[in-house]
Amino acid sequence: MSRLANTGLQRTAGFAVCALKPKTFAAEPIAMAQPDTNIERQLRELEESHLRSDVRSSPESMRALLAEEFVEFGSSGCIYDRAAVIAALSGQSGFNSRIDDFVVRALSPEVALTTYRLSAWSTSGGHARVTLRSSVWVHRAGCWLLVFHQGTLASEGAA
Repeated sequence: MSRLANTGLQRTAGFAVCALKPKTFAAEPIAMAQPDTNIERQLRELEESHLRSDVRSSPESMRALLAEEFVEFGSSGCIYDRAAVIAALSGQSGFNSRIDDFVVRALSPEVALTTYRLSAWSTSGGHARVTLRSSVWVHRAGCWLLVFHQGTLASEGAA
């Protein structure tokens, strides 16, 4: 094990590892109010709205929901920006869906994280595809905008 000059790191088998003890901070915990039921209702309505085909197929409606810096980590493993999502959704066919286990967590007074389980199936029926979803919403100029979204396929046992 060799010591890296003046860094506090040690090299072990080609990897630099921290040899310093972590600092402890005596800062007061951040007191953050939980979202009120009005915010929870608003965010759930927004999450449900972008699942509807009338909203998904409308570039104007999607631009109103998605922040300029929006990014999505799709359940497909692909990463999408705002323009790519709007373009892809405009030609997509509709589907049925159900949201379960919807939770809102306040990250700051202007930022909220939503998490939920989405079951989606074709309008002609069939087996539901279940994904775990998370979204980060920011409150700007009096409205909530979606800045980040991730969908992860749920394991078979979790469905």
